[in-house]
Amino acid sequence: MNFFFDSLGLLKLLRLSRLYSTVQRSNLAQDIKVYLKVIMMAIFLLVFMHVLSCIWFFIVFQQERWVQNMDFMYVQQEQAY
Repeated sequence: MNFFFDSLGLLKLLRLSRLYSTVQRSNLAQDIKVYLKVIMMAIFLLVFMHVLSCIWFFIVFQQERWVQNMDFMYVQQEQAY
């Protein structure tokens, strides 16, 4: 249950969406707005990739079962395990 409440902290990432509207309403030159939008897209992409990789790591880590690879030690023997 504690994990559920900790994962609700991800909702803080929605604050980044307010940044887009702030840039749109700002009184800056059009070329600077375009640069800021490109930087924001890069930040969104990095955050998205990070969240996806954390989810992937969590899924793989839960299903992980390590088995030692013994093939290189028992090449000449019939039964390796």
